Amino acid sequence: MTRRSVVSGLYFPESAGHLSQVLAGLGQGSSAGGASRVDGVRGVVVPHASIEYCGKVAAALWSRVRVPDHVLVIGPNHTGLGAVAAVADRFSYSTPSGTFEMDRDMAAAIVDACPLLAFDDLAHHEEHSIEAVLPYIQAANPSVRLTALCLRSMSYSDCARIATSIAGVVACFRDRGEEVLLVASSDLNHNEPLRIGARKDRMVLDRMVGLDAPGLYQAVVEHHITMCGVVPVVVMMLAAREAGAGYGELVGYQTSMDCTGDASSVVGYGAVMLRDRCPADEFRRLDRGSGAGVVAGSCGDCR
Repeated sequence: MTRRSVVSGLYFPESAGHLSQVLAGLGQGSSAGGASRVDGVRGVVVPHASIEYCGKVAAALWSRVRVPDHVLVIGPNHTGLGAVAAVADRFSYSTPSGTFEMDRDMAAAIVDACPLLAFDDLAHHEEHSIEAVLPYIQAANPSVRLTALCLRSMSYSDCARIATSIAGVVACFRDRGEEVLLVASSDLNHNEPLRIGARKDRMVLDRMVGLDAPGLYQAVVEHHITMCGVVPVVVMMLAAREAGAGYGELVGYQTSMDCTGDASSVVGYGAVMLRDRCPADEFRRLDRGSGAGVVAGSCGDCR
């Protein structure tokens, strides 16, 4: 059963041709800043606002990442519907460019591996956080087989249990020569003045780049950071680290002010990738003291 789109025409264009043109205009399909696509990316954090608001940040990341045939997208549950930790079952996700082949083997494996996970389509029915990131993935690799996991609020210990189960499944797939990319869908702080929002965004981005999942969870709670996807990001970070990630890189950041011009109430959008290691070219860049090719935005010190 193909899931009815809830954001097509709102978050991205309804027609395949128009969507392709918009993504190409954002630079997806060519490497950002002349940098080559990289292997060894275990996980990424991407925003899920409309393409108008966060498309530059999202496309900057997807232009850098070599996307394998297996992708697990973990998104927050904004609606409150369905199970606490819900894996898409009979639904097939789609975009204007076509319907994804759902990865039934991976979905069954992670549900079997963790008693906290359950097959449940209700949580996915009206949820936008997973659907909004799919056009970029599909443009990067049309052959992707998708697993979709929608998570409500939960304790750090439950995040860790889910992450360990996911990492075990990822290891099994890698043992048979099949790589898996973990994708966490999250916007950053919501609806505060730019000077406050940018400071809070910097707190969480620094912890993502440092692969500090407990520090991220603690910062969100203690500093009242309204980051909608903290649970998916923590789960992804922990699983990616168990899968071998040892180096984080901030690829892009901006806020809604870059679209609206309004600094009085902004939402932050960041893109981070977690890689196996810091490569030689990155060491050279750090040595030169140059920037990381971050998308220009309203928080210029977020590098």
